[in-house]
Amino acid sequence: MCSKQVNEGRGSNLFGKSQRGKERWKEKLDRAKLLLEQKEANPSMEFDADETILVHQYKESLRKEKEKRDCTMLLIQQKEANPSMEFDADETILVHQYKEKKRKEKEKSDCAMLLIQQKEANPSMEFDA
Repeated sequence: MCSKQVNEGRGSNLFGKSQRGKERWKEKLDRAKLLLEQKEANPSMEFDADETILVHQYKESLRKEKEKRDCTMLLIQQKEANPSMEFDADETILVHQYKEKKRKEKEKSDCAMLLIQQKEANPSMEFDA
């Protein structure tokens, strides 16, 4: 059902699957985000050809992530409505990735709340970097 989104999501990393490749891709997306923020602050600003491509890649990446997230939510809702429904392999991967991401986000949130509570209980406590 959502195989296209899963496969497109896998191809969004233009630099390969290495850690350095992922870092370079993230750096490019961060640069594009910064360019868009600058453009918002200064609407008369114009992008050169490389910047235009970079911003387009960033917007396309956001669109694909939204599609993937929407598809995952739809799959989860369908499964809740019909528990006997089976996912194909790509759908299983998509749902697993989504749930793992949500779990990590909750873990980070819980950790931040714990640090805040500790700081409130002990105002002299210092945070590390």
